[in-house]
Amino acid sequence: MELTHIDSLGTTSISYDSVFVTVTPPEANFFTSSACEGQPISFFDSSAICYGNITAWLWDFGDSIISTLQNPVHQYASGGTYNVTLTVYANNADSGVTARQVALVPLPVANFTITTPQVCAFSNVVFTDQSTAPNDSIVSWLWTFGDGNSSPSQNPQYSYLIAGNLQLQLTVTNSKGCVDSVGQAMQVIETPLAGFSVTQTCLNSTVLFQNLTDSFGAPVIAYSWFFGDGASSLLPNPAHIYAGVDSVYDVQLIAKSSNGCSTSFRDSIIIAAPAMVSFAVSNDSVCQNEPVVFTNATTTNNQLVLNKFWYFSDGFIAQNSDTVIHSFNQSGTYLASLVITTATSCDTTYSKTIVVLENPAANFVFTNVCFYDSNLFVDTSTPVAGDNITNYVWHF
Repeated sequence: MELTHIDSLGTTSISYDSVFVTVTPPEANFFTSSACEGQPISFFDSSAICYGNITAWLWDFGDSIISTLQNPVHQYASGGTYNVTLTVYANNADSGVTARQVALVPLPVANFTITTPQVCAFSNVVFTDQSTAPNDSIVSWLWTFGDGNSSPSQNPQYSYLIAGNLQLQLTVTNSKGCVDSVGQAMQVIETPLAGFSVTQTCLNSTVLFQNLTDSFGAPVIAYSWFFGDGASSLLPNPAHIYAGVDSVYDVQLIAKSSNGCSTSFRDSIIIAAPAMVSFAVSNDSVCQNEPVVFTNATTTNNQLVLNKFWYFSDGFIAQNSDTVIHSFNQSGTYLASLVITTATSCDTTYSKTIVVLENPAANFVFTNVCFYDSNLFVDTSTPVAGDNITNYVWHF
């Protein structure tokens, strides 16, 4: 190394000295993915160098196998602990080496039992994990049921909604990240899906049960109804009369197919007293075109009202209004009805008769006169047959 110095008088002096620079060799280092028996292991180079570049790698996996890749993948033929050595070479001919032991972790052994490999659709299937992890513990489970659905539970319960031949699989993972899977064929048998609806759940009414069972390709050979009051029926669409009022009944329908599979559907129904339907009218005997006010006066026994329909025999209909104003264009006798539907499927009707009287036909004649002359107006109105006109109001 050379140093040039010029003093204040302009004198130049040069001095020389030697500097020794030590270049450290590369520092070899690596890490691995999960080291599981019988599975490939990824080796990742993490070596560092201060000067230059690492240009070559030599891996010795401890089982007489070597590799010159930077990040190789290697699978051991048998379990055990292996001494792995990594040597790295820099472009300045320096090298570094490191060694460490890689202990292979035994794989977990996936295993399970099920209630039966042949199940009816919609039925509950219990899956019981029987997996083991030698010298370790299982930390996660993944069940794939073969129909697109899965579960991370150790011992799930599941109901298949589709029929067919499906492949069930359980995958388990131990605390070291080692994985094993096991599968089993499942046969899901076509099963009817029971269901029903009810109408006319009023006290002393005949309750009608409509069977909504879907066979899903499995012919139904038997229905069993249980009405919740001790009575039952084997009919597809039965009818039943309940004795209790304001009572809740648990109704069950069981549908059984020819292949032995069956499903059950339950629903609660309320038998309630019907609404006490009534309404008031402003006048039940009116003239033509005279407005009549109809006012709902129904008592519903604390039931939820779903619909209110007003029907008039002249064709007029109104809905969901407590007050209706209506006039009749023609004389005659008309029927006004109010139908109340409650949440318990009780339809109750109340009706009243409205008499519409015919109006007299008003008319008159007069003569043309001169200005300031008197004029005579002659009534020519026609009364209703059998009646008389009793009052006149003239507006000039």
